[in-house]
Amino acid sequence: MRKQRSGKFSFGYQLNVRVQDIDFEPGVLDDKDKEEVGFYTYRNMKFVDCSDLESPHTIMVPLRNAKPEEVVRIIVQNLEDEEFFGSISVPLKKYFLNDKIIKNHEYTQWMTLFDDPEDDEFDGDLEEDDPDHPKILVTFSITEVQYGPAGNVVNQ
Repeated sequence: MRKQRSGKFSFGYQLNVRVQDIDFEPGVLDDKDKEEVGFYTYRNMKFVDCSDLESPHTIMVPLRNAKPEEVVRIIVQNLEDEEFFGSISVPLKKYFLNDKIIKNHEYTQWMTLFDDPEDDEFDGDLEEDDPDHPKILVTFSITEVQYGPAGNVVNQ
């Protein structure tokens, strides 16, 4: 009887992203139903998941093999007609893949959305709210996970 070889398991991190609210500029889009807004989360330009305020959930972005220049990007648009409301890109290395980040700590803040997806990089400080509109209330946290041989998360 041959012994089956088990694949390698490795440990790494994932970024958890949860959008909790959106705030439009007062007097603009006052009639907009917030439940119609989608929050599309990407690792660089690779789509990970979409959430909305009607059924919010935490989006888990695997950080396995993340490169220093990568970003997590949230594109905010209408779920029905894809009307674009803004986007924000947060550099992984600068904010999450460093020794200053506290693992398993939730960082919650209002972040201003940019109107140009080509120029939407966040450059503020974590846990310091942005005053400008439109903005989203977002929570980030880094957790350690176990990856299976196929690269999928097997333990959170």
